[in-house]
Amino acid sequence: MRKNQFIVIVILAISIIACSQSTKSIGTWEGKTSQDFNITIKVEKVGGRPTVTSLKYSIKMSGSYYSTTLTMQQPVSLSAEITDGKFSYTGNDYKLSGIFEGNTLNGKLSATSIHPQQGYGSATANVTFTMEKINTIN
Repeated sequence: MRKNQFIVIVILAISIIACSQSTKSIGTWEGKTSQDFNITIKVEKVGGRPTVTSLKYSIKMSGSYYSTTLTMQQPVSLSAEITDGKFSYTGNDYKLSGIFEGNTLNGKLSATSIHPQQGYGSATANVTFTMEKINTIN
C-alpha cells in the first residue's frame, strides 16, 4: 500500500467515526434540572450537522424583591450547532449549554426575569441538568 492510499484510508476512517458520533445526539432528550423540574431538548440535523433546535423547561428564579417560576408551555425554538459533543446558546432571557457523554447529556441553564413593575428588580436562576435520549428522529 502506498503512503497516499494509507493517508486517504485513515482520513476516511476518522470521518466515519466522527459522523457516527455526531449523529448519536439526534433525537429528543428529557431529564430533570437541579430544581427537580422537567427539561426537554430536541436535536435535529440542520445543514447536515446535529443542532439543538428546541428547548422546553421550567425554572424558579429569585431576586431581592421578586421571585417567579417560569414554565415554558411550548418549546422555544433555537439553533445551537453541536461541535465535538458540545453546544452553547444565548437567548433573550436565558443561556443554555451542554455536553453529550455517551447516552447522557449534562448541562447548565441560566435565566433572568425582570419584574414588569419598576422598583421590584429582577430574578435569576442558575441550574444544572442531566438528560437521557428518549427517541431518535430520522
